[in-house]
Amino acid sequence: MASRLLIVAWIVMLTAAFAAIAVTRSPGEGGPRRAKPLNPADWGEDHVGRPLPEFIESGECLFCHRREVGTSWSENRHQRTIRDARAKDPAVKALRKNQATASLAEAVELILGDRRAIRFLKRSADYGKLDMLTAVATSRRGRRFKIEHGKSPHWDAERFARRCAGCHATAVDPVNKTFSLPSLDCFTCHGDAPLEHSNDTSLMPLAKDHHDSPRVITSICGQCHLRGGKSKSTGRPYATNFVAGDNLFRDFQIDLTAADDARINPGDRHVLEYTREVVLNGRQDMTCLTCHDIHGQSTRRHRDLKDEASCSLCHEPGKPKRDFIRYEAHSSVCEY
Repeated sequence: MASRLLIVAWIVMLTAAFAAIAVTRSPGEGGPRRAKPLNPADWGEDHVGRPLPEFIESGECLFCHRREVGTSWSENRHQRTIRDARAKDPAVKALRKNQATASLAEAVELILGDRRAIRFLKRSADYGKLDMLTAVATSRRGRRFKIEHGKSPHWDAERFARRCAGCHATAVDPVNKTFSLPSLDCFTCHGDAPLEHSNDTSLMPLAKDHHDSPRVITSICGQCHLRGGKSKSTGRPYATNFVAGDNLFRDFQIDLTAADDARINPGDRHVLEYTREVVLNGRQDMTCLTCHDIHGQSTRRHRDLKDEASCSLCHEPGKPKRDFIRYEAHSSVCEY
């Protein structure tokens, strides 16, 4: 009997020892980090080589959600990734004043971008396509827009489809290089919503009752916010036929070790670092939505979180999170 108990004790000790070797602590996170990273592509499905499902457009969605979403959707950053060009827009004014681009400015119908860089668009002769002006308006630290145009500014019929459509349009067809809707519609984040979700919200992706896993939420947000990767199927800088609920990383490849590259701006490093924690290390205690209120356009929630090592990317250690480190963002993917 004594020898049998001794054997059991040794087994328990060895099991504990191997567990300690297999799992180490995540620096600054307080959670487990796997000695052997997970394979990001080993779960779920994708729509590569398959047609996109039929989807409900925002006009139908807002019929029911007109109060909590409809009142603010027209000014939501996701909805305004592409927006109407107005004569009073500072970037449009700069385009008109620039001698090399003044004659092209009258054709501009839409603009893409924010205070750092603005691209100019017009509707193509073909449905579901946009032509992009090779000139770009850039601004540094809130200064006036400067037009960068190269040797010969002109309208490019392929540039938007090749470089931008995946993150700035809805339901992109990778074969025909077309899209269904300019800017981001409800389908981009909520996917193929069954009509029955009006009676059962647990059927709706990203609804509170749906309980999406961190890796699903990371895929949804990462389809646009992970910059620097490319599609295995097309080589373009955005995933092919991604639908909310899919595994982004079955088609989209990105080097997550770039999270440690100090040359990359803190915003992109934050996205890379969090993605690595979820898809490689299996973190389960936090998602993008823990901090980011998408429809409310607020990150107020993250101020109440405990400090972690990753906080120092954007905040001075020990100081309130309402104070943040100022930085400039530059992107080779978005060409600014």
